[in-house]
Amino acid sequence: MKKIKIFSLALALVLSLVLLLSGCNLLKPAYEGKSKTFTNDELEITLTDSFFESENEDREFFYLSTSCGATGFKEHKSDLFTTSGTVRDYANLMKQANSSMNPSEVKTENGLVYIECTKLDDDGEEWTYFLTFLQDGDYFWTIQFHCLSEEYEAFKPHFFTWANSISFK
Repeated sequence: MKKIKIFSLALALVLSLVLLLSGCNLLKPAYEGKSKTFTNDELEITLTDSFFESENEDREFFYLSTSCGATGFKEHKSDLFTTSGTVRDYANLMKQANSSMNPSEVKTENGLVYIECTKLDDDGEEWTYFLTFLQDGDYFWTIQFHCLSEEYEAFKPHFFTWANSISFK
């Protein structure tokens, strides 16, 4: 009887350890996944297999992971400017529209025009948003990545990589 208890205890310990280690994979940052390209009617973006598609009526795309998100929407140039506006002009408009989130100055780096913003959620956690701005024909796009502020510096290089992976159809 004693051998059965020891065997059962050992088996339970091994199973617990296996479950714990496999569960850790769920907690890894999204940038540690394998590259995966997501495609919709208008564009392709390469993120990782940590992301999944989610529904959002206000966005052209909305991809989430357990540690960050990527969303995008477009606006027709003629809805914003009476004369031709540039991507930087659009970025300045979006900076004004997000003034409640303490946006940074409009920056250009790694071929992208972007701003950074922060916001507290209902639970008091601070999130940082990386908004980059692109143009495709007569449309301006806002591509937004977000993560907890404490993880932002680790995610930021990946946000650049993911934003630069976008190709329009």
